[in-house]
Amino acid sequence: MLKNFKNNPKNTVLDFFSNLKYPVSSSERTFEDYQEFERFARNKQDYALNPKKILKDNFLKLEYAFSLNENFIPQNNLFQNEDDKILKNYLFVVLHLETRPKPYTRTELADAVRELNRVYSAGVFVVFAYGDFATFGVIDRRKNKKDDAKNVLQKVTLIKDINTQNMHRGHRDILEELDFNKLNKKLKIQTIDHLHEAWAMVLDIKLLNDNFFKDIRNWYFWASKPENEGGVNFPQINPKIKKDNLIHQQESIIRLLTRLLFCWFLKEKEFIPNDIFELSDIKNTLKDFNEIDADNGDYYKAVLQNLFFATLNVPIQDRDYYVETKKYDKSAHLNQNIYRYYEIYQNKDNIKTFFGKIPFLNGGLFECLDQKESETNKEIRLDGFSVKPQKQAKVPNRLFFMEKYEIDLSEEFGNKKMNQVEVYGLFRILNKYKFTVEENTPLDQDIALDPEMLGQIFESLLAYFNTETAQIARKTSGSFYTPKEIVQYMTEESLNAFLINAFKNHSDFQNLDLQDLFKILLNELTETSPFSENQNALILEKIYTDLKIFDPACGSGAFPMGILDKLVKIVRKLDNNNNQFAKIVKKPFEKEKQKLIQELQDDKENAKTIRNEKAKNDAINALDEQINDIEKNFETNNNLKTNDYARKLYLIQNCIYGVDIQQIAVQISKLRFFIALIIEQTKNDNKDENFGVETLPNLETKIVCANTL
Repeated sequence: MLKNFKNNPKNTVLDFFSNLKYPVSSSERTFEDYQEFERFARNKQDYALNPKKILKDNFLKLEYAFSLNENFIPQNNLFQNEDDKILKNYLFVVLHLETRPKPYTRTELADAVRELNRVYSAGVFVVFAYGDFATFGVIDRRKNKKDDAKNVLQKVTLIKDINTQNMHRGHRDILEELDFNKLNKKLKIQTIDHLHEAWAMVLDIKLLNDNFFKDIRNWYFWASKPENEGGVNFPQINPKIKKDNLIHQQESIIRLLTRLLFCWFLKEKEFIPNDIFELSDIKNTLKDFNEIDADNGDYYKAVLQNLFFATLNVPIQDRDYYVETKKYDKSAHLNQNIYRYYEIYQNKDNIKTFFGKIPFLNGGLFECLDQKESETNKEIRLDGFSVKPQKQAKVPNRLFFMEKYEIDLSEEFGNKKMNQVEVYGLFRILNKYKFTVEENTPLDQDIALDPEMLGQIFESLLAYFNTETAQIARKTSGSFYTPKEIVQYMTEESLNAFLINAFKNHSDFQNLDLQDLFKILLNELTETSPFSENQNALILEKIYTDLKIFDPACGSGAFPMGILDKLVKIVRKLDNNNNQFAKIVKKPFEKEKQKLIQELQDDKENAKTIRNEKAKNDAINALDEQINDIEKNFETNNNLKTNDYARKLYLIQNCIYGVDIQQIAVQISKLRFFIALIIEQTKNDNKDENFGVETLPNLETKIVCANTL
């Protein structure tokens, strides 16, 4: 579709839209090209162009491709008054950018779309060109309520990072929907405004999420079927709790989905190789692999369980094999940190090769739930990571790899017409959609599935799972989650109230309109703080040391994640280079460091009383090593605190708390925090340093399963 884009972006764009039935050849040339940024800036100097937003440092050239006006639309102007129109024409441009090691963020590209639409009177459809990749960007507009002659720029929508040489199926499907004839069938296009509305229908993230949810929901029902109908069967050996078997299976399925979708986002970050999910690679790795056999669960056992429990949950240097011996091996029993099922592999050494480039993450998400009950010392089996068949989980291969399957879901939906529903293997579903690790916002979005989608998916699945809402969910077949706009309103109102209350009587904030100033600070579109440098430092310290946020029914984390995103943007404005952050957070670290060192110094004094000279020196040297390690770790921790990773980590660990009555909901909330941290990290090739990846924090005391009532 866009194969020639790398060599000739402009002509490829013309061919692309021509094939989609847009009249590019009839377009009159009314705009010029710009081969350098300075000339473009001079031409647009009346608009006070922001060089940073137009990506000046990476700007190569801006080319006019073609433009559209209503002359190409038959029977135009029949249904819309001229005064009501927002757009009278549309300009298509190609912005060439340098390729760079660090990917362009959604915010950077969205800012450029916004800025170009600000300096042109026409609507601007921006095609970014950088190496093999393209991004398409458009922006919504509305009439200014105070001045009809002006438009207010609203949400930017991107189809981001389209690989023009090896296009993802999700991108291809979306681009094909931009075909003018298809759009005209959906919405009778009479004006340029109608054309933009038709694009908005296609580029609707909610529609994408809903389609994905329906696919996942049907898969979930399929997996929930009894084992003899091709569903899963997780063991349930728990001396303390005996749950209804269906509920136990459904909980286990949601837990599996949580872990697996997190791995899919890790794959997007290249933390996990794609081979682990590719059918051809699996066939070359496992013995006699049958992807559609309902009774065969080799993939879940040999690949996914080893990935979850013996790889992501184990430091690289500690990863090892389970070795079966003739005598009973007590050390292997309920040891969930070792590779099992190597007999399923074509070669035992394939295991360490297969998982060898994956970092240790920790965080508790991949902790195996098979263990010993602390009070009775009896065995608990929930995940089924065992070499004994009767204790193993059975998850058929076809649940992951089946191309298409028809199943009766009339009972699940309470509708007899749902007796022949098409369902697909989970990886078939996931490969249909493009994923992004950046969470969309109300002001800019990528037409891809983001981490927030996980929360929406699981809140909706939990509605089916919860007996109080299951009947409603089945009848509506809809989704249950807190809309982003409501989350944004809640976060802004909460933080505004906290900040005003904190500084209304402060001597450094007297005679200021705090209501307006804090609204400016919280506004997504403002880049800098309206306060002085000293005031910024005071606000920052108040946030980092005193702010505590609690959601008593956090669900899948909509409000905690919304507040985290808003706080990161605020502290970035207050302290862009993290200078104040380092000073503020260093205090508790310094205090803790001094406490630990003092304890070791006291031990050193005691060690000096040891009569045996060698034992005394060994003890003192060992204590000196511990002191040096503390100093080294302290410096490492402070070096980390230079970017959004540090900000997010500190805010998650010190400011945000949540409770929910459903354990699965709590797990999903933690998962979203983990993704928020993972996206700020970059993997390298240094195996000795965990490939440059910091392990995830333990959030057991931050997001808790309990009944707040």
